[in-house]
Amino acid sequence: MLGGGQADEEEKRKEIFFNEVLAEDEINRLLDPKVLSNFTRYTAKGKQPVKEFKRDENGVIRENLLLKGTNLLALHTLKTQFRGQVKLIYIDPPYNTGNDSFGYNDSFNHSTWLTFMKNRLEVARSLLRDDGIMFCSINHIELGYALVLFDEIFGRTNRLPIITLKAGTTASYRSINDCPVNVTEYVIAYSKNPNFKPNPVYRASSYSEDYSHCIMNIKDKPAKWALEKITDIIHQMQGCDDWKDFRKKFGADWKQQRFRKMEEFAVKNKNRVVSLNTLQKPSQKIQDTINLSYKNRGKVYVCEREDAEPIFCYSGRTLAFFSSKFREIDGDLIPSKY
Repeated sequence: MLGGGQADEEEKRKEIFFNEVLAEDEINRLLDPKVLSNFTRYTAKGKQPVKEFKRDENGVIRENLLLKGTNLLALHTLKTQFRGQVKLIYIDPPYNTGNDSFGYNDSFNHSTWLTFMKNRLEVARSLLRDDGIMFCSINHIELGYALVLFDEIFGRTNRLPIITLKAGTTASYRSINDCPVNVTEYVIAYSKNPNFKPNPVYRASSYSEDYSHCIMNIKDKPAKWALEKITDIIHQMQGCDDWKDFRKKFGADWKQQRFRKMEEFAVKNKNRVVSLNTLQKPSQKIQDTINLSYKNRGKVYVCEREDAEPIFCYSGRTLAFFSSKFREIDGDLIPSKY
């Protein structure tokens, strides 16, 4: 067990290890719930004294709390009240860069760093509720070690995709580095259970020309669907034979004009407008249907699925409907992304 109690950058203290056998009493005292003191409530009216916490019908505190202190002690103190109650945890631990410029000890060697992290991750996981998730910022120095440690505590099946963040550029001193330059940091994420389902937040988007085709006879069976390019449809609607005629008619900004008309058409016909996509690592059943559609171009084949919508395959590609991009945002049904 690693205390990790440096509270001030100037302390530069050596971290204290406690052996779980030889120092059992010391560890128990370290992790026993602590008394929290000096509470202040901040409101729109300023600072207010705290007489009691606001709690729900189960007696659980329902206020925003900002605790100052050693994180290991705080976590073990919180678990008596919040075990299995927390939906999201985000941590920004020492990156172990060897540079003590932070207000906490950031120069652990690998084994010490792993112990430091393990002690805190185990109790943090106990705070999460069944649909909870944990995020951790890290850079390349301890990324591999962190993933192995998180795999051990949370389970490899609960690992979510790694988020890569651009944290620098190749300017200044980096540009004369003889080695590859690190300009990224990472956020790793783990759910408490493998059945975790994210709740994405959507924002308004615009039409993409990837949605390039329209099913002209959507009411027919898929095998009889006829697809046409939206550009051809727009040209015909304007009395033009092709893009050259369209350019003559609309002049220098013909591309912008055509895009706006494509967007208007796609929004009005979102249930018929589709994109042609290439799936990454499809199941064998879907791949077989894709291959069949490739051999018989111009015809739509359907791959039925038990627990999901069917996959429509056309000329070796799969169809995605523009209507699937629409979400209600601020009361309007519009194209969206997350």
